[in-house]
Amino acid sequence: MVKETDKLHEREAKEVALLNERIELETPARGSQIEDVESFDVLPLSMATKNGLKRCKFTKPTKIQIGAIPHALAGRDILAAAKTGSGKTLAFLIPLIEKLYTRRWDIQDGLGGLVISPTRELALQIFEVLRGFAKTHTFSAGLVIGGKNFQEEQYRIIKMNILIATPGRLLQHMEQTPNFDLSNLQLLVLDEADRILDMGFSTQLTSIIGYLPPERQTMLFSATQTKSIKDLARLSLNEPEYIAVHEKSTTATPSGLTQNYIVCDVGQKLDVLFSFIKSHLKQKTIVFASTCRQVRFIHEVFCKMQPGVPLMALHGKYKQGKRVEVYYNFLNKPAAVMFATDVAARGLDFPNVDWVFQLDAPEDTANYIHRVGRTARYNKNGRALITLLPSEVDGLLSGLNESKIPISKIEVNPAKTASTHGKVASIVAADKDLKLMAQKAFMSYVRSIVLQPSREIFNAEAMDMQALAAAYGLPHAPRMPFLKDAVHTREENRAKKNVNRKLQALKDKIKAEKLLKRLGQQQPKQEAEEESENESDEDDLLVVKQRHNWNEEDTEEPEQLADYEATKAALKKKKNKIRVDASASSKVVYDDDGNSMTPFERFSKNSKAATSDLYENVEEKAKKFTEEVAARLQLHDEEDRQLEKDRVRAKHAKRRIKLKGERDSDEEGGPIAQLASSTKCFHLRLFMRQRKQTSAVVKEPRSVEKKAFVYDFGGPFGAVFIMIILPLVVLFLYRGCNASYCVDNRFDLKELYEQVTSSMPFEDLINRDAIFAVFGWFAFQVALERFVPGSYHEGVLLPTKERLTYKVNGHTCFWLSMIVAGIVHTQIGSLSFVYDHYVQLAVGAMLLSTFISVFVYLYSFRSADVLCAEQGSSPSATFNFFIGRELNPRNSLTKTFDLKYFCELRPGLIGWALLNIGLLLKQYELHGSVSVSMISVVFFQNLYVWDALYYEKCVLTTMDITTDGFGFMLAFGDLTWVPFTYTLQARYLVDRDPHLSTAAVTAIILLNALGYCIFRGANAQKDAFRTDPNGESVKHLKFLPTKRGTKLLISGWWGMARKINYTGDWCMGLAWCAYCGFDSIMVYFYAIYFAILLLHRAMRDDHACREKYGDDWTTYKKHVPATFIPYVI
Repeated sequence: MVKETDKLHEREAKEVALLNERIELETPARGSQIEDVESFDVLPLSMATKNGLKRCKFTKPTKIQIGAIPHALAGRDILAAAKTGSGKTLAFLIPLIEKLYTRRWDIQDGLGGLVISPTRELALQIFEVLRGFAKTHTFSAGLVIGGKNFQEEQYRIIKMNILIATPGRLLQHMEQTPNFDLSNLQLLVLDEADRILDMGFSTQLTSIIGYLPPERQTMLFSATQTKSIKDLARLSLNEPEYIAVHEKSTTATPSGLTQNYIVCDVGQKLDVLFSFIKSHLKQKTIVFASTCRQVRFIHEVFCKMQPGVPLMALHGKYKQGKRVEVYYNFLNKPAAVMFATDVAARGLDFPNVDWVFQLDAPEDTANYIHRVGRTARYNKNGRALITLLPSEVDGLLSGLNESKIPISKIEVNPAKTASTHGKVASIVAADKDLKLMAQKAFMSYVRSIVLQPSREIFNAEAMDMQALAAAYGLPHAPRMPFLKDAVHTREENRAKKNVNRKLQALKDKIKAEKLLKRLGQQQPKQEAEEESENESDEDDLLVVKQRHNWNEEDTEEPEQLADYEATKAALKKKKNKIRVDASASSKVVYDDDGNSMTPFERFSKNSKAATSDLYENVEEKAKKFTEEVAARLQLHDEEDRQLEKDRVRAKHAKRRIKLKGERDSDEEGGPIAQLASSTKCFHLRLFMRQRKQTSAVVKEPRSVEKKAFVYDFGGPFGAVFIMIILPLVVLFLYRGCNASYCVDNRFDLKELYEQVTSSMPFEDLINRDAIFAVFGWFAFQVALERFVPGSYHEGVLLPTKERLTYKVNGHTCFWLSMIVAGIVHTQIGSLSFVYDHYVQLAVGAMLLSTFISVFVYLYSFRSADVLCAEQGSSPSATFNFFIGRELNPRNSLTKTFDLKYFCELRPGLIGWALLNIGLLLKQYELHGSVSVSMISVVFFQNLYVWDALYYEKCVLTTMDITTDGFGFMLAFGDLTWVPFTYTLQARYLVDRDPHLSTAAVTAIILLNALGYCIFRGANAQKDAFRTDPNGESVKHLKFLPTKRGTKLLISGWWGMARKINYTGDWCMGLAWCAYCGFDSIMVYFYAIYFAILLLHRAMRDDHACREKYGDDWTTYKKHVPATFIPYVI
């Protein structure tokens, strides 16, 4: 082992000697650069570095790397400037690694390389690049940024050879970490140097430089570099090489970047932004705003407006863990929108960013270059768009033209721009926290404009404050007292912002202690002087209250002394106490008879008559009072105990949810905590009970009996009955209506009984191919959902104050399924297979439904933090299995795959359409033609399926998704009941043609069309009103505002009946049955069953709304009295 180590050291020594010789021979003269280089192998780099670069697929160096690396390897100071996305990170990391390698650096040598970055995200990105290509070396490297454990960093930082750090945390370690020695530092790198050198980090950087040795190599890199002699002198740069590979370029931005600007009023900015997002749902966009509060507000309100693409926010107020999570989420999303402040404008490499949208103008040209540099990186194409106020156009464009930045004006397309004012106003009015957020965002934006240094561009007085307030959903502009006293500059505020508050507080405390100690020594002398002055003043009639010496300048010390005296006096001031032995106790007073006495004796004498009754029978009265208190406590004891139990349970549930979120975000976390208390459940009913009990606290005391759980569907016995009867009904419909027999209008019960109860061979029920087809169809739909691109939408707000994200691609999956089915029909086998194996397929679907029901029920016990449905947390396990325990069954690996939401529309609904097509093909095979009735049924039913998938996102607000758990009821209904009962009409028509007259077919088609118009018109109107109440199509509608901040429509479709959409739905179902003629009552099963189902849903909705809206629902029912049909029912 020792010999191998010696050989390694010998090889490294030879390689280092050879490298030093090559560097000396190949280093270009000062002021010159090497020509184009095709590979890193040409440069004098160690084999370990070359192998690391090859592993990371860095083959050809960029221009900035070719220009900077040779000079840096020679030990020269570097001042480098290059366009964004040109590879500056490797241009300084490679020389850093090589410098330490050629000096045979070891852990004992201490810190050799230091890279300072202005933001945490950029520091993290630099560290990831270093860790990627430098794995082949043995140096220790560390990342030191805020938001991490400081004590842990203190232990590790002294062992580092290379450090990537932000200025604030680095300075904190320099001042507080023992044995953190930087005296041996070899190389200092400032990335985004112009940002670090500005006023924001000026004080910190000066302090940092004071800890560093003057004999070091220094490199400065940025897209917009400084040439200030003052700045360079602060850093002790020695004849720096200025590397500007793009200085002679015709543009200061990448050539593949297309830049445009839009001129609009301040009140139209959010309209333009939202319309832009809606028009670019499949692209990745970064939106820059001026302040953290703006970013936070816009992100929150746009999430509620659900544009159809994942939204995220990145700003400096987030904790470090959250910032890293957002950074990597946006990095890995194929399409997303990230709202950010300038914290994301510097150096961050987001691959495949299509657009950079600047909602607010940057403070200067340099910041503009860095913002748009997040796209069009590494010779790729990109686009940038900025919205400018009319007052900002001339000033900003002149600066961009001077900096050789090509930009052209484009106009807003009114047809694609919709006003968001109404929607934002309704969202803000319904949420007090969001309203406060909007006010803060408004004021922070105006304040940022006031503090901007460039008065040629930014003019707060030219802005329409009322229009800005309306855009933010506020009725009027908030008061802004800071406008009267806006004396601080932007640099002063930034300097205050970057101060380490804990460290500054410690310094102030030490300073105050020293001041108190110094003043304490002077205090006796001052007190003596004050005493003599007071004595002399007593003899004067007129005294001087204050003397002024106008010839001397004021200093800060007298003010500090005055403050000290006032503070000391206030601290020493004692509280007043009543003392019996005080001087007042010896005071003599006289009563009405002239007798002398003390004040206390006179008080006792006067009050004796009034208090004689009070002090009689004291023990008896105390005992009686105690008994009354005990009785009152006993009366409310049970209620108080229940309230306390619910409060503690809610507190623990909230804590478990928080811990679960932390475990999910921790990559190293394990499932240990999930083993505890797996039989408990965090459910909706707990929150509902809390709200009721909170309101009940202020009512009159009363005895409370513990309420029993209120079951739906008849409770456990009803659940067992339904689970038994549903499969039997599916089989009954097949046995009671098939190719050889179908119940006619005579409804012969004996004949029907014989037909249904006749024996059926086992192979007629169970078929391997059919079961394989059902499970394969389910797996195929899962694959489509996972891999087919789609948009992402957030669901309703959960009791946990979060919204789940759902992937919406059902419409695309529907057409892909039809295409694949067509290929199978032509290339593999006829789709008439579904008719020949209809009952076997139904049995296979029953097995699949049962399997999924058991799976989701057992899976819901995986953790105590599972969010359960209200009905799914009942005392009965049987009922919970039927109704479904978990509200949203999904796992941490596929966070957007919700099994309930998937089954709601995918396998069963698309399967219904596919079964219809197979039955139509079977009729053609048997009879050589297809009947008008069959065509009508298949067309209108498949239109219904297509409509549901086209408007898939509307399902997110239905009761199935928001309220019901996922158990046997929904699993069987979605996967078995829908496809194998709704196809009864098409299966009936395979073997029968009712020969309807033209007039009858026309009338049925008109009924079907009427039902669809009502159904689609009502749902579209409701969706449009929810999206934007002030939209052109719905702004004329009347509504009833509720105490919850929501609005209930009382005109239009929804002014006719409260469930007008159910009426249209049932009309379509009745038409489907009517296409089969009037020879069999069996084919009208769907219309009968569907009427019962819709009636039950309407009753459930009415009960839920009555609980939700209270008196507002009663008022609403007076405005809209009809439930289904106007003026009828």
